Amino acid sequence: MNHYQCLIIGAGPAGYVAAIRAGQLGLKTAIVEKDAIGGMCLNWGCIPSKSMIESARLFERLKKAGSYGIDGVDPKALSFNWAKALKRKDGIVTKLVKGVGFLLKKNGVEQLGGEARITGPGRVTIGDLEVSADNILVATGSRPATEPFRELSAGRVVDMKAFFGLQNPPASALVYGDGIVAAETLLLLAGIGIPVELALPGDTLLPELDGSLGTFLARRLKKMKVTIHKNVKQLAEAGETLRVDGADSACHTVLNCARRVPVLPVFEGAQPDLKGKALKVDEHCRTSLPGVYAAGDGTGQRLAQIAMTMGMAAVEHMAGQGEPVDMSRIPLNIYTDPEIASVGESEESLQARGAEYRKGEFPLSANGRALAGGAAEGFIKVLAEEPYGEIVGVHIVAPNATDQIAQAVSMLQLECTLEEVARMVHAHPSMSEVLWEAHLDALGRPLHK
Repeated sequence: MNHYQCLIIGAGPAGYVAAIRAGQLGLKTAIVEKDAIGGMCLNWGCIPSKSMIESARLFERLKKAGSYGIDGVDPKALSFNWAKALKRKDGIVTKLVKGVGFLLKKNGVEQLGGEARITGPGRVTIGDLEVSADNILVATGSRPATEPFRELSAGRVVDMKAFFGLQNPPASALVYGDGIVAAETLLLLAGIGIPVELALPGDTLLPELDGSLGTFLARRLKKMKVTIHKNVKQLAEAGETLRVDGADSACHTVLNCARRVPVLPVFEGAQPDLKGKALKVDEHCRTSLPGVYAAGDGTGQRLAQIAMTMGMAAVEHMAGQGEPVDMSRIPLNIYTDPEIASVGESEESLQARGAEYRKGEFPLSANGRALAGGAAEGFIKVLAEEPYGEIVGVHIVAPNATDQIAQAVSMLQLECTLEEVARMVHAHPSMSEVLWEAHLDALGRPLHK
């Protein structure tokens, strides 16, 4: 029987990053995957969606070429070639998957194919193979939710794994969900001219984020004349179209962008503690079972960067190193247009705990670089807690917000104050000046507002 110091179940972002780190730490490591290295994120989620989104963005930007002084581009002659965009996406995915496989080999990680079952303390069975391990990391990901789609025929509901394999886009789509995937998918399709509607399970878009972000996106959708159905409980077929809680929808296909459900391996014998449907873990990613850790979607955390952080923290703890995971300083990124990014506390969370705070906000419409780039829609909002003015939250709606948020993460990590950031020189003209001006606004001395 093969024995490992670290056995990882699942090769998505949590699993493969943990495996690479375990190899770097010198642990004898194996990783088990029943499908594809890279998991949902690399093969059917994060990377494919960003590739297709970039194609759609360029398509939209070309339509505006005339306003930049570029003649000869006829917007009416432009068309979006879904098949070619898919081919480009496939090439990117293939390159990255091969890269991950190479890195696993480089770091001495053994790859095992099949579905794993935890058969006892330190024991795992993969098909007919039985192995043992000092520590096990569960990184088994998630699956699409099935509610409220049960009454719809199979061909009318498309999940994200199937969506990025479609040879043709749907003629029209009702996007169900209220989170990141729903927002990105909706704007991707709208950007290439597909009629879309949005079905929210509640009454708010991006309900877990600072309210200003969801409000901005809702206003954008209203401006685009996208129909939004709220508090949706039931979807039904009405011939070639749909009914949403009894109301007519003009769409044929439902895109399942609902919050995904954790997938857990079979535990024979002792069962781990759960939090809802997810594995309950502590700050070092340990489950209630000795020697069993968990990271990513299986713990209820749905962001790839959180999964990676948890995976690394888990194997570092196995090796007697590392620090607890601090979820409060992990950024969130949404690839809408303009992009949305966030880190730290929301204004609602500060109010809920009765904290005294300052708020600064600055619009892109007052920034020279944004105007020159034709991207003046958006803002940056900064929250700082009293009495020291320590920055505790930053929320961005802007082009490349998902890159700009890195500075905000650094500010929170270093426990910067408003005054400290106000003294940092930001290049001119640049989008980064908007972040600087938001801090000045919180101090009551904005320069261009």
